[in-house]
Amino acid sequence: MPAETNRALCELAGPHLGSEILGPFVVGVEWPPSRRRGVYVVFDPLGECAYVGKAFSLLDSQRVRDRIRDHVTNLVKREAFAELYLVPLRDETLPRQVEIVEGWVARHMRPYLGSAHPNPFRRPR
Repeated sequence: MPAETNRALCELAGPHLGSEILGPFVVGVEWPPSRRRGVYVVFDPLGECAYVGKAFSLLDSQRVRDRIRDHVTNLVKREAFAELYLVPLRDETLPRQVEIVEGWVARHMRPYLGSAHPNPFRRPR
């Protein structure tokens, strides 16, 4: 991932960023370390952003890995998924804040798979 993209992802996570961006991980072969909250960015074999997703759990430290495994079982996605980067978020990041980070990351990265990303402008109910 280019340094400018890495920098942008860190800025988009803002105060919720838990550590430096993790990756690349080879999808289906390597898995990110255990995390409860994070936004992941997946690139295809040509280096284009294929997918942006989120995972969060109050208790399950395997949540991010499990969410990625769910996607890899989908054959269409598996062929498009080559490398994954994880934007790790602090454990105390609230679910709506995770959604906001995912929304900003998706707007910036413009993935070509998956279009149901949260609107970062939507106010909580």
